[in-house]
Amino acid sequence: FSEAVESSSDCIAMGNPEHKITYVNEEFTRTFGYSREELVGKDISFVYAKEQIPRLEEALEATMKGSWTGELIGRRKNGELFPLAISSSTVVDHEGNVIAQMASHRDITERKRAEEALQESEELFRTIVDASKDAMAAINRDGLVTLFNPAAEEMFGRKTGDVIGQPLDCLMPEQYRAPHRQYVEQYFRTGAPREAIGRMLELPAMRKDGTEFPVELSLSVGQRGSEPFVLAVIRDIAERKRVEQARLRLT
Repeated sequence: FSEAVESSSDCIAMGNPEHKITYVNEEFTRTFGYSREELVGKDISFVYAKEQIPRLEEALEATMKGSWTGELIGRRKNGELFPLAISSSTVVDHEGNVIAQMASHRDITERKRAEEALQESEELFRTIVDASKDAMAAINRDGLVTLFNPAAEEMFGRKTGDVIGQPLDCLMPEQYRAPHRQYVEQYFRTGAPREAIGRMLELPAMRKDGTEFPVELSLSVGQRGSEPFVLAVIRDIAERKRVEQARLRLT
């Protein structure tokens, strides 16, 4: 056990019931920048940001009752603050008395940076989508709408709140809904057919008042975390169709 703890890639620390550090492994010293001699005997709060003390006290209280899992901000020897994912539990004797606490810490700096970058990119994406003059809608693997921009609201006469969480085919005439649902289900289940992805399609659409009109849309596939989605950029081509029909009548 001691060999496994010492060689662990997680920062392992042990403390007594008074929350004084009694042991840290090699990874703990490397991550926090302290030697064992500098840490053993110190209060566990020594390696956390001062602003985290109230939350740390809650974590220690929960640990003494059994276990705790969560995130806290650690403080390296050089003063640098960094995020930690922590899992802690107690060690009890044969009578059930707590004799020690053990906590596993993992530096999640890179994960937090990735999450922040994703959030920033999503905010930029959302800004672009909301400002677009083209109607845009996205669906998840269940075929339910997860995005519906202002241009789509205007085109279909529907509020975003009324469409989010609904099947995308609520924007289609009744006779096209069942085939569309089958297509979406097959695509997310098998990845096929892909003929529609990346191509311009013409389909019938329906406004909230029941008015049917032709639209042109292009589909693209994306990924948000582990969840795939399909984004549709939609254009009302009713006027273009009227012009084309008028031209045909003239010829």
